[in-house]
Amino acid sequence: MDRDQQKPSPTKKIRRYRSMRAMHVWQRFGLLLIRLECLTLTISEIWGQMIRHMIAFPGRVLMLGFNRSGRLPNKKWLALGTLGLSLAFLSLFVSTSFPNAYAVALDGQTVAVVADYADMEEAVQDYLSQHSEHYSNIHYTDNIEYLPVRAKTEELSDDKAIASLCEELNFVAVGYKMFINGEEVATLQTKEEGEQVIQEIVAGYQPEVSSGTLEITDVKVSEKIEYVQMEVGIHDFTDFETFKGYLMHGEEVQKTYTVKKNDTLSQIAERFSLTTDELREANPKHQPSNSYLQIGEVLNLNVVEKPVHIVATGKLVKEESIPFTTAYTNDATLWRGQYKTITSGEYGSKEVEYEIIFENGQEMERLEVAEVVISDPTTKVVASGTKYVMASRGDGGSGAVAWPMRGRITSPYGWRSSGFHYGLDIGGKTGDPIYAAESGVVTFAAWSGSYGRLVKIDHGDGLETRYAHLSGYKVSYAEQVSRGDLIGLVGSSGNSTGPHLHFEVRVNGVAKNPINYLE
Repeated sequence: MDRDQQKPSPTKKIRRYRSMRAMHVWQRFGLLLIRLECLTLTISEIWGQMIRHMIAFPGRVLMLGFNRSGRLPNKKWLALGTLGLSLAFLSLFVSTSFPNAYAVALDGQTVAVVADYADMEEAVQDYLSQHSEHYSNIHYTDNIEYLPVRAKTEELSDDKAIASLCEELNFVAVGYKMFINGEEVATLQTKEEGEQVIQEIVAGYQPEVSSGTLEITDVKVSEKIEYVQMEVGIHDFTDFETFKGYLMHGEEVQKTYTVKKNDTLSQIAERFSLTTDELREANPKHQPSNSYLQIGEVLNLNVVEKPVHIVATGKLVKEESIPFTTAYTNDATLWRGQYKTITSGEYGSKEVEYEIIFENGQEMERLEVAEVVISDPTTKVVASGTKYVMASRGDGGSGAVAWPMRGRITSPYGWRSSGFHYGLDIGGKTGDPIYAAESGVVTFAAWSGSYGRLVKIDHGDGLETRYAHLSGYKVSYAEQVSRGDLIGLVGSSGNSTGPHLHFEVRVNGVAKNPINYLE
């Protein structure tokens, strides 16, 4: 039978090579331990051989020296010398090769060298015990490592340096972030600190009113206040007094305002709770000598913003006056435009109850809820004049007054390009006569600014006529005149563009349109 046709015996097993990947996991682990043991033994053998050679090295050196000198050493002294040199060499090797201190590594960076890491641990514990009274659950989050090193004595950190290292550690404690309407305003050690300040603000809040009796029924904070607990670095906590001052008094911020139509400095200052002087200080351009504002101008505002707004609701009871009404009756004995009080009016009185809302001391809303009348008002009765001044362009007229002269009306009463004209201009020539419109007393006959030469005549009952721009007087002060008497001459004195008479009618000192009276 050929070799190729031979079959192996059924009882004989064929061994094949198996790789580590084909082994069971525990078989691979066992094989790995065997190899690790072999590696450890090999390293140990190498260190043992090194130490043995180190110890034997001095003896070999001595023997080499004696062999070269050709002298035979004393075996006893040779042994003692060899032993001493070996021990000294071994001590030197150990002292220079093995660590005698620890390098303190903070997050991978060496910050100190200590003889015993227990010194560092003790300093940290002392720091924790000192601050545990002030902070809740204080601890550090840094990764501290102690690495064996060989160091000289002068390289070791002293107790003071070790203690100062604690300041570099990131100590954290349990704290609370305070949020007002979602905005972080402080980091507090306890939630009670924030609540304490809020309660002080609410308890001390008392808005004022100018009159009446105010009773506050409800006080609350309008903002949403939240506290979130978290770990906080002990150096990140907000100083309590600073936090309290900010919450109570707010802080000054810079703002701007664009001037709109009809704005004034006082209105803008009042709108932002400022004084006019404070607004001027922020805008030096607008001093008392220059209060003019331009539409679109941007003003600087130094306003104080408070993080919390205290809203108070109260009941205000005050006594108020009830205004009287005025009734008018016609009186034909009075000139038109004249008034005479017949019965004086008197105010009434009532007690009013308001529901009033304040925000940070400023009144925001007032609603009347009840009213009790104490006394009724007395109506004021006034006589209104209906008597007209009558005149004629003919022969001087037959009414109570006459036209002061004949001529064309060159400028009527009312507005014109140069301003408001309070009289009636009658054209004439210089020297033309001017007559009294009615009997009366001359109360003025002299120069009067833009009027030039002016004559005033009081006709009684509040009626007065004026004659301006005269070239000469024909009457004097306090002189009694009759209707139609010559009182002056036409001229162009004062603010005048040519010879004419400026004629005015005044009732109780108020200029009236002469046409309404003469017609």
